[in-house]
Amino acid sequence: MPQLSKAEKTAVKKVKAQASAKVEVKGMGGYPVNATIKATGKQPRAGHNQDWVDAFDGLTIGDFIAIKNSDKMLGGFQRDTSALRYFVKHGFVTIG
Repeated sequence: MPQLSKAEKTAVKKVKAQASAKVEVKGMGGYPVNATIKATGKQPRAGHNQDWVDAFDGLTIGDFIAIKNSDKMLGGFQRDTSALRYFVKHGFVTIG
């Protein structure tokens, strides 16, 4: 078996360290990809906001990202992080 040089040994150690490190897959806004958007039952005053809640209720953050990154719109609703943060902040949806 051939001997590894000092540089090669260092490279092997770095690769092992990277492989053993836990990787946390972040979705959007610090929420994990598999977290679900759930309606709380609190209804917004504006009808179009309630339509947004109904459209995205039950989706995961991963689904939300996929819709956001596609060129297709879901029912014409705004689907960016600011809209999601707004609905979480005002208690219309929870993420978990």
